[in-house]
Amino acid sequence: MDLNCADGDTVCELREELLNMGVQTGMTGGSLGFFALCPRGSWVRVTGVPEGLNLDQLAAMRKSFNKDLGFPAEVSIQGSRASGNTGGRSDVDIAVRVSPETFDALLSKRWSSVNAGSSQARIRDHAVATGKITAGDVRPRLSGIKKNIAKMLGDEVDHVDVSVIRVGGAFDQGPFVRIK
Repeated sequence: MDLNCADGDTVCELREELLNMGVQTGMTGGSLGFFALCPRGSWVRVTGVPEGLNLDQLAAMRKSFNKDLGFPAEVSIQGSRASGNTGGRSDVDIAVRVSPETFDALLSKRWSSVNAGSSQARIRDHAVATGKITAGDVRPRLSGIKKNIAKMLGDEVDHVDVSVIRVGGAFDQGPFVRIK
């Protein structure tokens, strides 16, 4: 990242080096004195990297989704890591954002023939009402991608959640840090 430092501004150049080191390693703002770099700034807002993650991890996530997703979507991190409000080993919330048409097609593929009043009908109705399908309920399943990401992140996170989110639905709430 380039802070456009003036020639000879060694303080700015040092801040730029720290910023770039943080982006590469996933170190958060406080670790690098980032808020001196951008008062009242947000690590995520300036770097585009979710708090506590690094560029290599984002690239690995992107690769998993590019390889295994199987339908058109925008994949983003949302929640505390995207907003910069993490605490301890905060979870990683991944939104697989799809158009209403794709969402409806995924619903029909998964729940084309369910009995009224059954548990599967209730799960489908909840997905329709909230605009959210969990990783294990969508077809093709995303639980394999979820497990790969959780394994890659290891003990750095408490939990990884991957859900298909209908654009414009109740769970389609930013901020988002786009992966794919």
